[in-house]
Amino acid sequence: MTDSTHTKKRKRDTYEEDDRITLSTSTACSAVGPMVVAFPALQPTQSTAFKCYVKDRKASTDDSTIQDFTSSGVVIAGETESVEFHTGIDQQPNAPSCQYMIGVHDKTTHKVTLRHAPFHVLTRDVKALRSLDPIATGSQERLQARNLLGEAFGSKKAKQAIRAMERNRVDVSAMEGVANHLQDSIEAATWNLPSREAAKVAADENRPIPRYNVHAKSSDEVYALHDIVSETELNSVPLGRLMSAPEDQRIAWLPYTRSAWINQHLSNEFNERKPKMSNLKILFYISSMFLFRKAPVGDKARLQKRMSSVPNEIIEGLLAKFAERSRNSTESQVTTQGQTLLLTYMFALFLRLDQYASEPTRIAADLSMSVPNTVTHFKHLGCKHEFLTSADRTRLGIGPATDKELKWCILRVPFDFPRQRFPKRK
Repeated sequence: MTDSTHTKKRKRDTYEEDDRITLSTSTACSAVGPMVVAFPALQPTQSTAFKCYVKDRKASTDDSTIQDFTSSGVVIAGETESVEFHTGIDQQPNAPSCQYMIGVHDKTTHKVTLRHAPFHVLTRDVKALRSLDPIATGSQERLQARNLLGEAFGSKKAKQAIRAMERNRVDVSAMEGVANHLQDSIEAATWNLPSREAAKVAADENRPIPRYNVHAKSSDEVYALHDIVSETELNSVPLGRLMSAPEDQRIAWLPYTRSAWINQHLSNEFNERKPKMSNLKILFYISSMFLFRKAPVGDKARLQKRMSSVPNEIIEGLLAKFAERSRNSTESQVTTQGQTLLLTYMFALFLRLDQYASEPTRIAADLSMSVPNTVTHFKHLGCKHEFLTSADRTRLGIGPATDKELKWCILRVPFDFPRQRFPKRK
């Protein structure tokens, strides 16, 4: 029994030596070899034949050199009676995420050779559907599909947003029957709308400025003096006290004595051989407007006390032109439009005494206004903000080298108001 056991053991050792398997790796991948293929959906039958094709084969400088099978862009294709299988278009077999190896066993030599096997994911095309064009998906279909997904898998907030969008959707087909009626009603409601030219004329007539003459042929005809200040107001100016006052007390005759522009013009009038009575009256009226601009208009008793040096006719005229009374109230107030109207009337008198060319810097300082705001009020009267010409300097008696860098507000004929800005159409 010992000999039998020893004999069997020797036979087993001999069998292991005879059936020993040797592993090796094949580095030559030039010949066609095995492949790993995946079918995500439909799987073909085992009898379906497949062939290999190479995409973009590059010619080698040496004809004996054969391209690497695992990195040459091989495409696998096969077909049945109804379906075609081929490698996916977006697949990149040259740069796989992992590498597969297949062992080939040779029974005669008991040798297993490991070879690299490229991995391919095959897609399929139905032959019966090849001649049909794909259905174009519109925005409405995509929206419906997105809403269905939202209703099925969306959060509570997303579902509420989808339902709100459905409620706010306008049914265009329901409006087809009333479109003509809407168009007719719009045309009937807008037929009497003014044109742009008519709107400009209406806007010019409603500007907060004195009455103007469109057909004026000279600058002094644009704004008549009696449209700014009445004869009653001018005749009430106490000129007797001014004419009898000494030179150093003439400014004290003015209701408002802190205006450099008024004081300079008053001095210029008495420098002439004979001062113009009309210009002195206008200066007194402008000075009254300065004082009225800062006086308490709501309390008439306080107003008259503050303007005690101003005749009552001028006070009543200023209240009638620039102040308003609210309903069921006896107090007057100067609104924003009234303040603008007061300034434009005042600026029209500035232009008259400045021979229709005013330098806005000094006026802005007297009124405690910015220069751009002062220029804007002059433009409302139709003035241009520009440099003086040689003819303007000769007319005003200004030397050619004086104030060359200053722009003046000049009223020229024909005059034009600032154009109304319309919003751009989108």
